[in-house]
Amino acid sequence: MDYKTGDRIEYFFKGDENNEPCHDVMIVKELQDLDYEEFFKLTASSTNKAVWIKEDYDRSSKKYWTTRIDSINANTLKAGNTLVFTGFIY
Repeated sequence: MDYKTGDRIEYFFKGDENNEPCHDVMIVKELQDLDYEEFFKLTASSTNKAVWIKEDYDRSSKKYWTTRIDSINANTLKAGNTLVFTGFIY
């Protein structure tokens, strides 16, 4: 699916203590528009468990460092115009 900045993606997941369906919304943003150390996902899937964090800007590559929060060694550079998904319940 083609997403654009500002799109809202609604989804349901089983997440509360009684295993009842919960409703959530993700918001599409460009990586460069996130705050420092803000959480995001790279796909809009509700089954996607990989959560990333935006870190410092690398001037030499003109990209942002990002780190997967469940593995400190999983870091990579991403372009500022990369579409990411924020505002989810983690």
